[in-house]
Amino acid sequence: LGYWRDEPRTQASFITHPRTGERLYKTGDLGRYWPHGAIEFLGREDFQVKVNGFRIELGEIEAALALHPSLREAVVTAVGEPGANRHLVAYVVAKDAPASDVFPVSSADPSQAGKTWQESIDAGLAQARQPQHDVDRDAFIGLWRSLDALYLTELCDALRKLGLFVAPGERHDVDGLMARGRVASRYRKWMSRGLRVLAEEGVLRQDGEFFEAVRPLPAGGSPELASRVRAQLAAGLGFSPKESDWFLQGVADLPQVLTDGARSAQVYAAEETPLVYRKLFQRSNEVLASVLRAVVATGVQDRPLRILEVGAGYGSTTEHLLPLLPPARCHYTFTDISSFFLTAARKKFADFPFVEYGLLDLEASPRTQGYEPQSFDIIIASSVLHDTRHLKDSLGNLRTLLAPGGLLLVLEETKFFRSFDLIMGLQQGFDRFEDTRLRAHHPLLPSDQWVHLLRDAGYAQSALLSHPGSLADVVGFDVLLAQAPLSVRRFEPDALRDHLSRKLPDYMVPDFYVPLDALPRTSTGKLDRKALPALAAPRPSAPEDLAGPRTPTEEFLVKLWTALLGLERVGLHGNFFELGGDSLLATQLTARVREAFEMELPLHGLYAHPTVATLAEYIDTVRQALRATTSVPDTSSEPREEGEL
Repeated sequence: LGYWRDEPRTQASFITHPRTGERLYKTGDLGRYWPHGAIEFLGREDFQVKVNGFRIELGEIEAALALHPSLREAVVTAVGEPGANRHLVAYVVAKDAPASDVFPVSSADPSQAGKTWQESIDAGLAQARQPQHDVDRDAFIGLWRSLDALYLTELCDALRKLGLFVAPGERHDVDGLMARGRVASRYRKWMSRGLRVLAEEGVLRQDGEFFEAVRPLPAGGSPELASRVRAQLAAGLGFSPKESDWFLQGVADLPQVLTDGARSAQVYAAEETPLVYRKLFQRSNEVLASVLRAVVATGVQDRPLRILEVGAGYGSTTEHLLPLLPPARCHYTFTDISSFFLTAARKKFADFPFVEYGLLDLEASPRTQGYEPQSFDIIIASSVLHDTRHLKDSLGNLRTLLAPGGLLLVLEETKFFRSFDLIMGLQQGFDRFEDTRLRAHHPLLPSDQWVHLLRDAGYAQSALLSHPGSLADVVGFDVLLAQAPLSVRRFEPDALRDHLSRKLPDYMVPDFYVPLDALPRTSTGKLDRKALPALAAPRPSAPEDLAGPRTPTEEFLVKLWTALLGLERVGLHGNFFELGGDSLLATQLTARVREAFEMELPLHGLYAHPTVATLAEYIDTVRQALRATTSVPDTSSEPREEGEL
């Protein structure tokens, strides 16, 4: 007995009977023999946990939950490190039954919800039909054609510079090409799209999964075409020279970006980024603003309007919306997955006291991140949903946050241009999608599929707020509106606590309760405990080792880290990324180091030296080497400046 060709797994799962020598499978079940020969089942060995000094059988809690008439399924687990402050968490699935004390039903006024819905659609469509006199239509349309042509020439040039398809007959599949060109693994989908384009254009010949050069790829790019694009960016979108430089930076650095010699996050963190976004999405943001104005006028009047913006980023949409809102009647929650954006937004929108800020991951249960279900009247998602792994799941997470009859307002790119892979396609997160049956080659979804998907995700109705032939329609910068069901089941965990308190000792009553549509299952139908949604992690804190800085460089880095990470204190040995840092904050950190120490700190240098102590040592070593090379005397060991972050 054993696992086929898997000796380590066999050794872990089988034991030898001490008397008979038989090989027996270790089930993990606990039991005991009774004198009369019966075996009593005591539970699972791996489902016994120790919480606050008490040894607890999780199955007993699950059995008690199963007795509640409102639940179809329940599973309990313990979170936290063993020996530390652990908590019990119950995940429950409701029966398809009428309202109960655990799942009461909340409903919106159908007349009021219908009026708000229709007024919002009318306002959005009216704005979408407005002519756009400040844009040269011909230059605007010609710009996107030129950008697609530029993508083709620059793709060929980048592959040539990486030593690929330099001779007729050279043949690669995607993985072989990436290995030979040392292309970073996250660009696999990007590269697959590029190879298909070259095959469509007859530059390569496709044979199944392989691509063969018909002739050597042309090198050198097209400076004339790049100049034409710059002129069209100015005429069609009003771009300044610096904004055009930003827009075309992917062209100049393409081979370096693909091989991680230059980080795409550095481009995204540039000061031109929000300026470019403002001009690209100006028209679509005006449609969003018109809808929100209608909601304020016709929506709830007896309490503040609760607004949530997700993936708010640089606040390019936020800045269009906040001036429309009456402070006494609105509460606005600005969220993003990165604290990089929250820090900037707090400064940018400091004059709007009704705004609060928080982290929110669209791919995780909002409840486990501290956001209560049905707690918002309108949710705004501007150019962010396509970045999620599974669109339907993320839409479902947002639906749980909407009050009955609440509105989801979405701005999305619904057409894919080849040239997007010179700009947004290079950004981290663009190709994270895993729902390949819905999105086979790129993450953007056509507008008609969006309308259907919103309904499939549980929204009562959805609509596209676009005017055929408008410039926004030409490029597919579309606005969609969806409404949550008018009746929604609430979840009242206190009713479950009361139920368990009558059957179990206090130490066995879970601290947290998470409602799910269904429990996660493996491919064989078994409960997949590892796939249960994790509770929101506490805000990263500084490690217990808080020894003070020993050198001027360490002192500078400690101050910089506390400001960037939003922590009160930082130790010398805490990992930057484990304390809440991400690639955008890392880009900001390297820029400040460059200004203060007059040296380049590449991002891979930070990844290799992620603590204050190791990074300070690295910086001092590099500076010493630079002084030795240039023979510049060491006039000061302190950083050049410590300007306000």
